Amino acid sequence: MKALFAYPGAPVAIGQCISAAISKLNAGDRWSITPWPEVDNWGKPLIAPILMRIAESDCVIADITRLNFNVTFELGYSIGAKKRVLPVINSGLKTDEEYFSSIGIYDSLGFKKYESSEQLAALLEREILTDPIAVPSFRDTEAPLFLLETPVRSDDLGRIISQINRSLLRYRSFSRSEEQRLPAVWAIDQVSKSFGVVVPLCSSEVQGAFEHNLKAAFVAGLALGMGRKTIVLQSLGGPAPADVRDELVTYRELSDIDDRISSICYQTHQLLHEVRPAHVPDTGVLSLLSIGDPLAENEFATLGNYYVRTDQFYRTRRGEVNLVTGRKGTGKTALFGQIRDDVARFNNLVVELKPEGYQLLKVKEEVLRDLEQGSVDHLITAFWEYLIYMEIASKALEVDSATHYKDQREFALYEGLRTAFERDKELSTSGDFSERLNILAAGMATRYAKILPEGGRSLNQAQVTEIVHSYEISSLRQALESYLVKKDEVWLLFDNLDKGWTPGGVTQTDILMLRCLLDAMRKIRNDLRRSVEEFNGVVFVRNDVYQLLLDESPDFGKDARANLDWRDRSTLRQVLAARLEDGLKQLGETPRDVFTLVCVPRIGLHESIDYMIDMSLMRPRNLIKLFNYARGVAVNRRHTIIEADDILEGVRILSDDVLADCTNELRDVFSHSKDFLYRFLNELGEFSREEVGVLALEHGISTDHLDTLIEHLLYYGVFGIRTSGEGIMFVYDLSYDMKRVKMLIEKYPGCSYVVHPVLRPSLRIRA
Repeated sequence: MKALFAYPGAPVAIGQCISAAISKLNAGDRWSITPWPEVDNWGKPLIAPILMRIAESDCVIADITRLNFNVTFELGYSIGAKKRVLPVINSGLKTDEEYFSSIGIYDSLGFKKYESSEQLAALLEREILTDPIAVPSFRDTEAPLFLLETPVRSDDLGRIISQINRSLLRYRSFSRSEEQRLPAVWAIDQVSKSFGVVVPLCSSEVQGAFEHNLKAAFVAGLALGMGRKTIVLQSLGGPAPADVRDELVTYRELSDIDDRISSICYQTHQLLHEVRPAHVPDTGVLSLLSIGDPLAENEFATLGNYYVRTDQFYRTRRGEVNLVTGRKGTGKTALFGQIRDDVARFNNLVVELKPEGYQLLKVKEEVLRDLEQGSVDHLITAFWEYLIYMEIASKALEVDSATHYKDQREFALYEGLRTAFERDKELSTSGDFSERLNILAAGMATRYAKILPEGGRSLNQAQVTEIVHSYEISSLRQALESYLVKKDEVWLLFDNLDKGWTPGGVTQTDILMLRCLLDAMRKIRNDLRRSVEEFNGVVFVRNDVYQLLLDESPDFGKDARANLDWRDRSTLRQVLAARLEDGLKQLGETPRDVFTLVCVPRIGLHESIDYMIDMSLMRPRNLIKLFNYARGVAVNRRHTIIEADDILEGVRILSDDVLADCTNELRDVFSHSKDFLYRFLNELGEFSREEVGVLALEHGISTDHLDTLIEHLLYYGVFGIRTSGEGIMFVYDLSYDMKRVKMLIEKYPGCSYVVHPVLRPSLRIRA
């Protein structure tokens, strides 16, 4: 059996141990293993001989003791080229396993450990199956590009996204602001369904660069192994790993990115015209079945085919709410997309505002850095008001650019609006909302810097008014009032506000920005409803942050909201069933019961679908991820339906994702709890209040903060409560009512706190 052995060049002990094992194995009749240093690349492109050796091999062995870009690239390439991969770790040396959980690739692939050349040889002398991980053949013609976003949403990433948007191609992406981990199963699925793949690298100075570049190595390897059009981007002076130098393109200026991205977009457009429908293999439908993406941003083109319209959707669509709240993964962005698409079908104007996180951080740095809070309320409200008016005007001018000249009166109103819009030459000539947001923040900071007394940190009311009046808000508003009479409805949808919050937790400034945004939208609604009967503004924000807003500003309880925290298991079943029905219909299958065609009916005493719902923390995103993970495991094991063991393995993969998500959510609202969940590693999984207190003290959390910590753990579903004579109750079993949760604790002071089952695999909870 022929194999390539990939391993890092350092430490030398790894290579020495592997060389000794290879010598022993090659002496027998079974193996012909080539270590990567012996591959002939003299006078050839650096990576070409390695890739040729992979193509000739029955399997590829990869040592991941020390994480390395080139080894990870070759691991991904081998999977993409449909070769069996055998990851191994030398546990006798210091390893990089601490990164496995945050990266997500290696621990979701599975690996074996050895300590000596004898143990390594013994591992490989066992019966080795050469069947590779299955690569789905489904290709996504609706969103043909896949983008691996950088961890910092910089100007470089903004330029890449802007250029993709200009190509009119939809894209799917991995965003660290949404998901920290990149499980191998998910990455394989995303790359396989793509026509083009865009992979930017990060320089070592960027926070999170090490983990990102390893994810980039794996994705680039998968893409090239599968034969996808691939571009690996880096700024001049970046890392330039050897294995991707042939595919690497560099840029000096931001404008250089345009040509690079335009090229792959053009190639993707060409490939779309050549796509051929895939055939269902004899092994069943699982390998081709697609139920959509856990991230709504990646499935906007198809989401309408299977979106389950709930009461929250209808209330929002009727204009009854101005806030949509919910925990991460409960469907806020999906609702955003469906409201947008439904409204846009009529004579309506829909303005989408989705700032990137780094842009909101710039707003805080530029506008708020030198001012006390009492000085900025009016200023920030005016900032949002002017920016929103500019966006409404920009959208109206864009939508009606081809029709306004057909009617004399409409032409005059259009020209009046354009004149008012173009008075601000800097903002009106900017390309899009992202650029206008940055320019306005910098411009407002410059204006108040001229007025602010030397060494001062506050502005009086007259000074704030002077800054506000330096913008043409009044004339722009009047032009809009005249123009929007011709529209039936105007909708303003604002998402991504929470992406601008710092990792250290939500601050008073974050709450201030949200409160001022709501003030500005309320003011705009009151002003514009004089001319357009239906003006609706909706902000989509995490529910825990909304609760902080209420604590800081009790008068904001008057805002009408739709809360997306799920409590009805039957509705979650509908969410999964609708996706399965659509996916099976695309394959020509129309079963009466979609679950029985693809999945075993039970796991022990539980219905399999109910078991998956229980493991999802009642969040649609987790449910979709769990099903996709279990499906991927079943396909790799050549199962025709998802079996019980496949679901359990899917839970193990999901467990690491949930641990990362819950860790980040806790950190965002309670900075003392950063990484606290890892204190539960190898514990029993059921705790008294005193036992939680001991772990908290070990983590540096004082007794004064213990009640707050436990409350957050209960709120996010990390803990459930076990009271005497009753089962375990999680927050969703109590309708997410924290008053009921607190009352239970008060009535049963001896209650215990139980770690949620989905977290038990990742925390290695003992029975």
